[in-house]
Amino acid sequence: MANTILGLAYDFRRKISQDYELSKETLTSVGWIGAIGHPIYWFIWVYIFPQPYESTYFRFSCALLFAALPLCKHAPKALERWVPIYWFTSITLGLPAIFTFLMLMSDFSKIYITCGVMVIFVLPLFLRGITSVLASLTIGTVSGLLIYLISSPPGHSLSNYQEFLEFSPLLGFALLTGSIFTHGFKEGVRAEELRIAAEEREKSLRALAGSIAHEMRNPLGQIRFSLHSMRNLLPRPIAHVEPDTAPPTVSPADLNAIYRHLAQGETSINRGLQIIGMTLNEVSGKPIDRASFEYLSASKATSKAVEEYSFDSPGERDKVTLEVRKDFTIKVNETAYIFILFNLIKNALYYFKQYPQATLLITVNAPCVTVRDTGPGIAPEMLNKLFGSFVSAGKAGGTGLGLAYCQRTMQAFGGDIVCNSVLGSYTEFTLLFPPISEAEIQLEEHKVMSQAVPFFDGKRVLVVDDQPFVRQSTCRALEGIATRVDEAEDGAQAITKLRLGIYDLVVMDLDMPVLDGYAAAEQIRQGAAPGHEEVAIVAYTAESAYVAQVKTEKVGMNGFVSKPCSQTELLRTLQAGMQTAAEATRLKGAARRLVGKRVLVADDCASNRKITVAYLRTMGIQSVEAQNGQEALDLACMDERFDAALLDMEMPVMNGVQTARALRSAETGGRRLPLIALTAHLCDTHMTQALEAGMDGFVSKPFSDAHLRTTLLKVLHPERAASGANGPSKP
Repeated sequence: MANTILGLAYDFRRKISQDYELSKETLTSVGWIGAIGHPIYWFIWVYIFPQPYESTYFRFSCALLFAALPLCKHAPKALERWVPIYWFTSITLGLPAIFTFLMLMSDFSKIYITCGVMVIFVLPLFLRGITSVLASLTIGTVSGLLIYLISSPPGHSLSNYQEFLEFSPLLGFALLTGSIFTHGFKEGVRAEELRIAAEEREKSLRALAGSIAHEMRNPLGQIRFSLHSMRNLLPRPIAHVEPDTAPPTVSPADLNAIYRHLAQGETSINRGLQIIGMTLNEVSGKPIDRASFEYLSASKATSKAVEEYSFDSPGERDKVTLEVRKDFTIKVNETAYIFILFNLIKNALYYFKQYPQATLLITVNAPCVTVRDTGPGIAPEMLNKLFGSFVSAGKAGGTGLGLAYCQRTMQAFGGDIVCNSVLGSYTEFTLLFPPISEAEIQLEEHKVMSQAVPFFDGKRVLVVDDQPFVRQSTCRALEGIATRVDEAEDGAQAITKLRLGIYDLVVMDLDMPVLDGYAAAEQIRQGAAPGHEEVAIVAYTAESAYVAQVKTEKVGMNGFVSKPCSQTELLRTLQAGMQTAAEATRLKGAARRLVGKRVLVADDCASNRKITVAYLRTMGIQSVEAQNGQEALDLACMDERFDAALLDMEMPVMNGVQTARALRSAETGGRRLPLIALTAHLCDTHMTQALEAGMDGFVSKPFSDAHLRTTLLKVLHPERAASGANGPSKP
């Protein structure tokens, strides 16, 4: 008997939980209705239309029960299983129980009989499950009757039952139609409700992802600005301490460590910003741009991911091994591929705290890359749904979005990702890449070569390296492409040759005796070889790519290529380096025309204004700040000496679009102030709105000084400014 009762209780609770899943999206609205409705009707029936009986205690107790319903969404984990029972109890006491009690205490007042009829119609809207509705009516009616029997005063009689009998057909009709409605809802509307709930959940997650991505841009931009400032303050890197020279202010080892940390920080920020961009595209439904795919060595790209990953400790890094059995070519977006590996490494390392003996092996073996850990493994029932959205294999706080993204990205690459695992033994993810035929690789090499031959025609190249075989191999790669290729053994020889001849490109090793590549590049930029201050310099180095990038930028180099590399990679990098040098020279000359300009900076974020003003100051541009669009409009109308205005798209009082429209409307006498939109998400909608409002350019946050400079040069029209069309510039 006891087992039967427990079984029935378990089944009832399970049914209530199922019905709660159908109704939980209405939890907040139901809570507010009950919390506000009971006090209001208490006031009406007591003071406006007094009834034979009203219960202050019961009314406000029910109101409190309803008021707590919205809080159930935030119930602690330990209490979540009791939320459906609380939901059912609150509605049962707050509707059928209280109105049964009031109807009896008022001797079947017409008002409370009518309320009872309304309860039957309202319950299906609140409970949305036939089991819950019928159970609530039954339990509530019995509870109301019991409360009446316990609390009614002695001698209280029910003499007006005739009123109840007159309403009984209506009550029966309400009960019948309510049951039919509830059954129809359960059978016909359940799927629709679940579909709508799923869509709302996806919409909310998309909005959340977009919000997170947008909010992350500003702090990341601030960090990048700080790191950029640190780099400018550091002395140049040193490969060797030369005799008869003053000792460095910091030791070479410490200086290299500083650069390594700086490089890690800048690389993380840049990768983070790229990932945020991909996240925003994912949120807006944009596929990965196939134009960003490039042919890469699987081993180099994978090694770069391991180097750039932010391990918590050296011990954690020691648990990860990279093994290259057979390298192969992949065609991917490098950042997206590295992000996939970051996800897989992070997921594996998450469990290493509970499994301290676990290790992680990443293997490159054509045509796949495998990531295998000896952690806890994954249960068989989880494997089939592991790549679904919102699925997390026992990871506390995990959203389950990472692996779904990995699968979508691998499929965008034309490949796939699969998982094989044995519980308690290992988990292995395999990244499968589509085969790239020799013909396709040859076609790519031919494409690079066909672009390089005319580009390097007539160019003179100086190859600088203390290793003869490296110089020879580099020279062979350039044979038949460049007009002339000369060699130098160190930086000092390179400067001597530059003084004696004219060169278009210097390919320079970094770690050399006598004068290393860093010092040589710095001296060249400072005029040690007259006429070559702007010559293209590309580093050819065995140093980690992300460290080399920071160091080479510091001394004014135009790029770097890692040793060893293919002829295709070398030519592509050298060509890009020369183009970068040419663009830098052009911008340097054009940037002189920005000196003395006056720009209005409107942004509600003080830190963003600080960054923007600092960048403008380095260009010799004076600035005036505004905290919102209205303030910017007032300043521009009072002072016509601005040469341009930078307007944030999202500001209080007046946003960027509204400000631009107001400025355009206020312009007179042919004066047209160049306007540049600052936006954290440069989407098609924002661009259209900005263009329609009369803006002339766009800068996507967080921006670099180079991006801001280029945009200003495009929209300022220095010739028109000099002639007075834009109003005089403040000297």
